[in-house]
Amino acid sequence: MYRVAVEEYRFQVDLNWKRTQYFLALNVAILSVGVGLVKLQGQDTRILVLGIFFIGCVSASLSVFATRTQHLYYRTARDRMQRWEELLQVPAPVIRTTPGMSDQKRTVRQWLGRVTTINYVLLTLLAVADLVAFFYVLRLDS
Repeated sequence: MYRVAVEEYRFQVDLNWKRTQYFLALNVAILSVGVGLVKLQGQDTRILVLGIFFIGCVSASLSVFATRTQHLYYRTARDRMQRWEELLQVPAPVIRTTPGMSDQKRTVRQWLGRVTTINYVLLTLLAVADLVAFFYVLRLDS
């Protein structure tokens, strides 16, 4: 069972990284398409461009929530693995790759350097960029 717990932990780490790549690529692509269309914008494409930036903002926001959910899956797998280590009295450290896996208190620097925190910041910046671009396009013809 411990082996299954370790495999689940590794699976969650790998899956979360793949999802993160997808979220970032998708949101950068949406923003890029919108910015590219701003240059071509005429009256007939204005609604399309506004829609793309709106979708980008929503997509980036939903990606933040999905990142939060996937991190909870990771934590569940990590905690299950650690419970098995305690039950089996596995000598520490077997797998202690993050401060959350060891009993260390996180410093502010470690908190800011967390992969999840960086993902939140990047996705939030993409959402803000989409929102700014949305209002920029709105004001272009005003």
